Formats: sequence, structure tokens, C-alpha cells
Amino acid sequence: MFSPDIVTYNTLIHSLVTRGFVIEAKEILFELIKRGFSLDVVTFTNLIDGFSKKGNFEEAFFVWFYMSEHDVKPDVVTCSALLNGYCRERRIEEANVLFHKMLNIGLRPDLILYNTLIHGHCSFGSMDDACTLISMMIEHGIFPNNITHQALVLGFRKKRVMNPVETANLKLQQILLKYGIHVDVDEYLREQPGSCKQLPA
Repeated sequence: MFSPDIVTYNTLIHSLVTRGFVIEAKEILFELIKRGFSLDVVTFTNLIDGFSKKGNFEEAFFVWFYMSEHDVKPDVVTCSALLNGYCRERRIEEANVLFHKMLNIGLRPDLILYNTLIHGHCSFGSMDDACTLISMMIEHGIFPNNITHQALVLGFRKKRVMNPVETANLKLQQILLKYGIHVDVDEYLREQPGSCKQLPA
């Protein structure tokens, strides 16, 4: 007889969350805990992502703390789920706090996480904070791509700059030059992966 394992249940939970059935997914999580399943970071992250997308951070953090109680450590994907939720809800200060907590516990942000937070700042027109994050990512060996550039364009539009695309190009060029990277920005961006992806406005 076939017995589903945690991978099977993770797939089921992910499917429910994707379709918006987050409460039902949470019920499965608690049923698995009752039955003594050894849960992994994917199980909890799926639920945290689902609640964050709905803007329900109380439930998201409830799952986060429950994860800690079961000695499962959050990873970059877990933090990205919460950060993305905060940025969607325009709660940028809370996103910043979480980002720094994440750094303090030794997690290393990836390009997706940096771009999420950069976009969050740009959506407020906080260009200095966005550029500081771009510098930080380069210092850690992660290079901006088209998604980063699109966020800058959005930010300069919010600031009502006359030529937001040109201004974004110039700003990105200045940051890259600061680290000794001499490139033509248009050519550089064409070579980056993700050139056809768009960030939300």
C-alpha cells in the first residue's frame, strides 16, 4: 500500500496555497504534526508564503514561530516570502527590520530577495535606500540585472524625473563604476538573465 511521504504532502500543501486554500493547507500541517511527521523548511515556507500573499502576517508569524518550536530553521526562501508580503502591503519599515534580522542570523540574501526589497524602496521613491542595497549586493558578489534596473526606473518615475530610464542607466553605471566595473549599461543588461521579466508597478 502506498504511504505518502513529506514530499507528497509538501506538493499537496503547495498546490492548496497556490489556489488560495491557505487555511486548509494549515489544517494539513497540524494533522501531519499530530501524526508525528518530520516536517521540513519547505512545508512551513509554503504556508508562510500563502499567508504573506494574503497580507495575513499574524498567521504567517504564527507558522514561523511554530517552525522554530520544531527546530526547523528558516532559510532565504522563507525570509523572501515574508519580505515579498511586506513589500506588497507597502510595509517597507517592517521589511527592513526583517532583512536586518535575517543578516544578523547569518542568512545570505540572493538576487531575488535583494530585488524584492529594492523594488519595495523604489515604489516609495526611496532611491538612496535602493542604491545602498544595490551597492550591498555587489559587495557580496551578486550583480544587478534587468529586474533591478526596472525597479530603479519605477523609482525615478515616482520621483517625477524627466527621463527615468536614462536616469536609472546613469545611476546603475555610477554604482558599477564605484566597484571598478566598466560596462555599457544597455549592453550589460542585455546580457543579464531575466531580461523579459517585469516587476509590478
